[in-house]
Amino acid sequence: MVDVRAFVFRYQKPCWKCSNLTPVLYAFRPRDNEKHLDFDPAWVGNYEVKPEHDRDMATALSHRFEWYGPGFSTTMGEQVYACWCTSCGALQGNHYIWKDMLEKWYENPQPDEFIDYNSTYDTDDH
Repeated sequence: MVDVRAFVFRYQKPCWKCSNLTPVLYAFRPRDNEKHLDFDPAWVGNYEVKPEHDRDMATALSHRFEWYGPGFSTTMGEQVYACWCTSCGALQGNHYIWKDMLEKWYENPQPDEFIDYNSTYDTDDH
């Protein structure tokens, strides 16, 4: 188990189902199992570790954000960790959040916050 830091980008977007604004997040960390104190924009798109890879990250995020957590995705046909609309409870697709985050990232390339957690994710296995 290693102590790592995930960098979190947060913003609001209209829910695909009810159109009300809802908070969403995109979180990742670099592939190495080191705790980086500062964010490096060069990590974006370079084999970053996301919550769907590192369940410890997903769990830590779900403890911090009440609108983020596990549930069944009918699109994926499996259990996923995702953002959920705070108005109607609809799952907000991780792929669409990632695409929006990339656009917003060009406007503000620094994360909004970070979360430290212990991870059992083995980067050598992936």
